Amino acid sequence: MTGLKAFSIIVSILAVLAGAVAPIAAGPGCGPNDPTCGGGPRCVVSQPAGNTLKGRVSVEFLPQGGTLFDTDVTLALERSGGQAFFRVNVGLKDLSAITQASLACDVIDVAGGTILRTFGFSPTTQRLVITTESITDLDGFGSICTAVNCASGSDTGRKSSLANIRLYVIGK
Repeated sequence: MTGLKAFSIIVSILAVLAGAVAPIAAGPGCGPNDPTCGGGPRCVVSQPAGNTLKGRVSVEFLPQGGTLFDTDVTLALERSGGQAFFRVNVGLKDLSAITQASLACDVIDVAGGTILRTFGFSPTTQRLVITTESITDLDGFGSICTAVNCASGSDTGRKSSLANIRLYVIGK
């Protein structure tokens, strides 16, 4: 584990324990970007022109049976020297049927307005998007399911994954 990953984990844990990160929970039902609900990662664009939020994302997966996992995401984002932490629960996800982009879009669906307001943007006129290159260094794994070894459905322990993330703020 690199020093940056260890630092990100420690800061995320301390922020949650200190109550500095207010949890943002998904509403009932599945999100519009959940492939099991017929959606797609619509927050993915090819070449966004706008402001950038960069940071780290920590994803915690708690098995709920088979390939279903309760999914908690902690984001540490920064822009122009300002940094903020966000904790988001995106609910149950079938990790054998979801992509990194779909999960990132689910996080944006749940917490995008809060993230935009925190950094001084307007959720009524702006939105967050990602590109296919927005998620990097995912613990060296190509897919979330590979990262948590959920294909067999026999793994019963909590799993986690870290990655770098880049969100773009564009007009609606």
